[in-house]
Amino acid sequence: MGPATRKQIGTPWPAHAGGADAAAFSPDGRILATGGRDGEIRLWDVPTRRALGNPIKAHAGTVTSVVFSPDGKILASAGDDGTVRLWATDLPADPRRGVCAVAGRSLTEEEWQRHLPGTPAPDDLGCGST
Repeated sequence: MGPATRKQIGTPWPAHAGGADAAAFSPDGRILATGGRDGEIRLWDVPTRRALGNPIKAHAGTVTSVVFSPDGKILASAGDDGTVRLWATDLPADPRRGVCAVAGRSLTEEEWQRHLPGTPAPDDLGCGST
């Protein structure tokens, strides 16, 4: 619900199998992190409502809490498995370098948009000399 109008904004997001138990916005409000009973953390691009990458298998049980650091570069999660974990969330200054390093190859336009929605794909989509 919107606090002023008490009306829901948009439709619910089907975030996790079994339900979501934790949620936090990044300091700039562009990323929403959710934690679920499936032990996973999911990152969402708020403006597009699309998942950012694949879920993170974070805990052996329910993710009970997620919170961003003040600069948004670290996400902390706590789980009912009794652990607290830290996750790097910042993209490199040149996302293509990071994507190419992880993928080990060039991405297609579709792959670029699926994994980095809202980030313009480079003109050549190639890794070139990374």
